[in-house]
Amino acid sequence: MKAYIFDLDGTISDSVPLIVATSLEVCKHFGLKHDAEKLKSYIGVSLFETGEDLLGKGRGQEYMDTYHEYYYRNARKLCAFPGILDMLALLRKKGAKLALCTAKRRHAALESLEQIGADKFMDAVVYSELTQRHKPFPDPALLAASKLGEPVSECLFIGDARHDIGCAHNAGMQVCGVTWGAGSLQEIEENKPDYIVHSVPELEQLLLQLLQP
Repeated sequence: MKAYIFDLDGTISDSVPLIVATSLEVCKHFGLKHDAEKLKSYIGVSLFETGEDLLGKGRGQEYMDTYHEYYYRNARKLCAFPGILDMLALLRKKGAKLALCTAKRRHAALESLEQIGADKFMDAVVYSELTQRHKPFPDPALLAASKLGEPVSECLFIGDARHDIGCAHNAGMQVCGVTWGAGSLQEIEENKPDYIVHSVPELEQLLLQLLQP
């Protein structure tokens, strides 16, 4: 492998609690009743598409605008999961190409990357405005590979949810599921990633091994 494509929320950014809390507030605002586990299942889906599903067709923008209002009102200082930044630095030192692939919009994606300190490690960033179709369609993963200048056979996608695994599989790309984010172990196993890891040190070890010629 020469290139690694990372999901953001729940994979490198410890942001799932904030996202779920915000989603619960937005649902309450619209008079909807959903539990945390239901809302976690939308992490990795664009806010517009989430709104279209939760509120109905034609209301995606309304949901997205309201979500952003609550999110920035409640946002705490985001941080990367422990060990992630050291891992990214080491991978770059070893010659790996790194990309971010997220359903977030440009401003939120770049702001989150900067907040957690991972922006300086990314050779490319793919956010929702750059593709017409989003995860689990292959378009974001394929665009990330193109931006890195590598064929899909040399790329590994790393994510925490079924949308990430589906996106990678649909792109013909290998994928590693991580178990510390939004997706349960059962969900990850059911979607059959090529690899599953349970800790950042385990992920680092795997990526270093795959980097070897």
